[in-house]
Amino acid sequence: AMLLKLPVIVTAWSGVLDFCDNETAWLCGYQFAKSESHLSAIHSAWADPDVDHLAELLREVHHGDMETRSRRVESAFQRITQNFKWSDVADRTELAVDAIKKQHRLRREPKIGWLSTWNARCGIAAYSSFLTTSIPDSRLIILASHIPERTEKDGANVFRCWDASMDETLEHAFDIAIEREIEVMVIQYNFGFYSLETLALLVQKLKQRNIGVHIFFHSTADIDGERGRISLKTVTDVLKQADRLFVHGIDDLNRLKDMGLVDNLVFFPQGLMPTISNAKNKIDARPLSGKKVLAAYGFLLPHKGIQTLIKAFSILAAQNANWHLLLVTSLYPASVSEHEYHICDGLIHEHGLVERVTFQTEYLTDEESQAWLQQADLIVYPYQKTQESSSAAVRMGLAAGKPVAVTPLSIFDDVQDAVHVLPGTDVDALVSGISCIVNDGSALLAKAQQAELWTQSRQWPVLSHRLINLIDGLANALDLDIGRI
Repeated sequence: AMLLKLPVIVTAWSGVLDFCDNETAWLCGYQFAKSESHLSAIHSAWADPDVDHLAELLREVHHGDMETRSRRVESAFQRITQNFKWSDVADRTELAVDAIKKQHRLRREPKIGWLSTWNARCGIAAYSSFLTTSIPDSRLIILASHIPERTEKDGANVFRCWDASMDETLEHAFDIAIEREIEVMVIQYNFGFYSLETLALLVQKLKQRNIGVHIFFHSTADIDGERGRISLKTVTDVLKQADRLFVHGIDDLNRLKDMGLVDNLVFFPQGLMPTISNAKNKIDARPLSGKKVLAAYGFLLPHKGIQTLIKAFSILAAQNANWHLLLVTSLYPASVSEHEYHICDGLIHEHGLVERVTFQTEYLTDEESQAWLQQADLIVYPYQKTQESSSAAVRMGLAAGKPVAVTPLSIFDDVQDAVHVLPGTDVDALVSGISCIVNDGSALLAKAQQAELWTQSRQWPVLSHRLINLIDGLANALDLDIGRI
């Protein structure tokens, strides 16, 4: 169309931006959406054009200033004829092949710093442990937070150098990074770890030293903190300097895009551990034998909806004497979790469910957790409200190989292909939704087949390998300045 001097309207995303911009085309706005491609690509998004903006552009091209239209069409023609003849493409292809030939036979493997919680009762700590499985210890320096209790002994490459506090400066962490000659820093960020100002300052200091920066955001929505509103909008200029920004959900993609953070944005799935076939040997589950088991899993916190689930179960239990509730909900090291336990325990007694509820609040190994969940006929995640982008807990349920049901919240958007979605978050919705699921054998079978395909592509070793290739590939490409080709 450009070669024929026709005006071009195009979605402002993907490969067309190699030759389409505001000088040569009319760029249509978009929102990221879950891909519905015939290719069935796993965990992928596409750019869904903004219909209203498209209509506006159509009117502009058809009724707008002819001089502007002619100038843009001529500019497009010149760009295509001067840079995109087949001979031009052939020349660039040869340059790309030559650049590959110049690469070292052994790729450069930069030393990686990993700033995160570690060996802690924390979902991000577990996430970090799984995601680093493909990174050799010789290349990895863990810059971990100070904690009173550790889930296991720290390795020799773990340095405890920061506190989860809004007063934290990360100066000690930065000093260790320089001392240990770290070349790439991976930051697992949560709004509760330290301030955005501290994050921004660290990114600036690292980039000044030519250290690569990869940031994983486990939540991106604005929140109200003790010191006021916390928003990534306040540090967008600095975040543009990062090499990559990783998010887990479509909402996060669009939120950062709307902040102007798109060129370095990566849609990266949450992972899950493999199903353990002999996990049952880790526990004594005889009290659950012969029961119809409804289970829940995760840290015992108010937004997880365990109170609502207990109330719903009291109704289900009255309808079927064979139902049993299994709560694999470990206490979180905070007073709010202890308070939640007392409320839930009170509800169990109030509804006369003591003999029909197994309330497991110890912090278990992943193998023990999976062993308990494998006793379930249905695992329910009755979350009520949260600003988290994705759930690590739901992946433990999927890894157990049992049917999983979730409430209709955005935190579960990325697992919808593998789970049953309940009709709401209140007691009645849980009762009706759970009853429908367990009584519909064909739906259970169909979703089980979908879940199996979904889980195969999200094993932690696969994702860890993908991440290390991304980090190393980017480091080597920058060394060769391939980006200019």
